[in-house]
Amino acid sequence: MKFTRFAFSAVLCALVSAAMAAPAVLIVQMKLPIKDKLDPNVDISEAIGKEYDANGRLVPIVYSSADPIVKAALSTGELKGIYENPRSNEMLDAARKLHVNYVIVVSAYRSGPKIESKLLVYKDRREVWKDEQNMSVSLQEIVDPANTVASLAHTLCVRMDLNVFKGLQDRPKANNPTLQPGQQPTVVPTMIQLTPEVNSAELNHDVDELVKSGKSSQAILKLRDSVDLAPFDFERRKALILLLGDTSAENAALEARRASAVMPEKVELRVLAARYWIKAGHSDEAQRDLNEAIARDPNGAATRLMLGEVSLSQMEPSKALPHLDEAIKQKDEAEPRFLRAICRALLGGTDGMQLDLAQAAKMSPTKADSVALKRYDFAANLMDRSLAIDGTELKSLIPKLVVKPKDQGLHEDLDQMLRLVQSRTAFLTAVEPPATGKIPHDQRLLAYRLMAQSILDVQTYCTSKDEDTLADARINLGESMKQLAAARGPAPATKN
Repeated sequence: MKFTRFAFSAVLCALVSAAMAAPAVLIVQMKLPIKDKLDPNVDISEAIGKEYDANGRLVPIVYSSADPIVKAALSTGELKGIYENPRSNEMLDAARKLHVNYVIVVSAYRSGPKIESKLLVYKDRREVWKDEQNMSVSLQEIVDPANTVASLAHTLCVRMDLNVFKGLQDRPKANNPTLQPGQQPTVVPTMIQLTPEVNSAELNHDVDELVKSGKSSQAILKLRDSVDLAPFDFERRKALILLLGDTSAENAALEARRASAVMPEKVELRVLAARYWIKAGHSDEAQRDLNEAIARDPNGAATRLMLGEVSLSQMEPSKALPHLDEAIKQKDEAEPRFLRAICRALLGGTDGMQLDLAQAAKMSPTKADSVALKRYDFAANLMDRSLAIDGTELKSLIPKLVVKPKDQGLHEDLDQMLRLVQSRTAFLTAVEPPATGKIPHDQRLLAYRLMAQSILDVQTYCTSKDEDTLADARINLGESMKQLAAARGPAPATKN
């Protein structure tokens, strides 16, 4: 017994040493009963353990007699046994005896053509997080069940990492280099060669076909497999990130961050991570990746492009312009051209804006629906915010001009507003909306034209003192805001 207790102590020492870098977690899988000799359960605890063992965010212990930590505790009597579907007090008592900080309770089982899963997390014997939205993965046309389980485990871990484990840091394991014999020359490894079965052209075609058929989950699995085969293929990793971004900005951001750990020289991966964190509403995480990009390549085209995009999203076009100028100088592409066109429209530079739009269209003539939609949505959001600000400012200017119709400063403000409204109207006129957004686009354009007319009415009133003209100005302003509200759509529902 002394030997076994020593063995358990040694294992625990190893755990404690690891825990100095990361807290430990006990992973417990709850199972449904077997009916008609069919087991509906899908073993996923090991896959979750592998995820955390790889990223180092937590030290995993699987609640199973096969786990070395649990096995050692059973041999010494520290644990009396392993229970199937343990009660909460039983699993929490096991966690205490194993000196574990967290407990993940997971279930995964087949339900018709899907795998259903649930999560519950304890910390220090208290329930701290519960997965309220069950994850479902289709089993139709799945060729490799193990791959499906690994993908589901990865998704579940991402959701926990973005919620209950958000404050913990990834600590990926470093692979030790293979030692060379003393007199043998070091052989430089060759790059992984793509086999005919996984060449990039066929891969892209297969992924596109799956997406078009509504099988995005299979497309993601295929891209994950291709990344495993060629882990240093930047284009494949980027394709996976972009595809994930179509359904979950958070998953895309985390995947981009993981990829950047493998290829730190590819600053664009950090930029992609920041972009998707912003889309997901995690500005603090976006700042982390943006800071990394700036630290590695502060003047690189990808970094300057992202800085320009961030400045634009903060309604600071004057700050965005030099970043976009530099990005285009280094790498003249459609995306920075389109963003600079938005920037110039917001600053009133109509000629430069039209030139950039023409160049952007020339550089990406295919106009993929997803790309066009993302570009238009980003631009429309900025235009809408700008017009809403104009409406507020014009509403406050009108009574001032009624009192002081000759005030030069007020007239300069009015002239500047008209110039900017006309510039943005020209931008919206030149940009083709996505097929599904034709009606909102027309409403948006009408809102701008009514705003311009309202400004012109105010200018006319200042010289004529015609009250009917002033009334028209107020009516046009009100109609402009109504059309803007219609274009923007209903506000998202708030939770009580």
